[in-house]
Amino acid sequence: MINCQSLEFSPEFSKQRFEQAKRIFGTSVLMRILCFALYLLGAKRSKIASALEIPFESLKTTLRVLSRDGLCAFEDRRRNQSTFLPMANSTNPFKVNLCKDANHFVIKFLPTGVDIKIALNNIVQAKTLFLSLFNADLLSASDVSEVLGQTSSHVRELAKKLEQEDVLGLINKQRGQIKNYRMTPEAEVLLIQQFAAHAVAGKSTSSLVLAQELNKEAKVNISDRTVRVHTKKLRLATIAKSLPQLVDTIKKNSNQ
Repeated sequence: MINCQSLEFSPEFSKQRFEQAKRIFGTSVLMRILCFALYLLGAKRSKIASALEIPFESLKTTLRVLSRDGLCAFEDRRRNQSTFLPMANSTNPFKVNLCKDANHFVIKFLPTGVDIKIALNNIVQAKTLFLSLFNADLLSASDVSEVLGQTSSHVRELAKKLEQEDVLGLINKQRGQIKNYRMTPEAEVLLIQQFAAHAVAGKSTSSLVLAQELNKEAKVNISDRTVRVHTKKLRLATIAKSLPQLVDTIKKNSNQ
């Protein structure tokens, strides 16, 4: 047990030290420290309350909380977090997951519960976001490759292009195809001719058949989707049934 009877106390030093400590700890924390120190030294609780000029019930509450909660109880309990205790490590680290549903790419931010959905058709938008998360070390190359259906090495190449060339680096990968699939005025004229010939002959005017004939005749590489878009734009489907009848009528009139 510590014996304080032989210690000499200086009121002058006490006043100076108390003022210094108050600037560091604050009055309320300092009073808790004094309460607990005097209590540990064996002073009666009523005497401690009287010496520190605090209500006896408040002293009992302070001592009970200090004994129960330890070091953090010396601080103001109204604070959101301790100013001198280390912050506890998070038990729920931030994580990003990728998946797909029937119509969307889905990015899940855990444990926040926030999801971002991108339409499956918006491939450039999806790649931009996925590769940005990859470059930020929030996704692995295998995570991205699995969702996009590409190899991990190709994902790394695209990620580098995104950093070096911005989003244009992703669009440039498709520029060769864009040129090959372009419908020129000459190809459009040939499309009308092929459509009319097939309609008059009673053959199929489907976009797949017309694309095959067009590519063979013009030696181009135009997709059936492009043919379908231009067929709709030119409203050729509206004459598919009437054109054979019109040709027959013209033939009959020319023979009269």
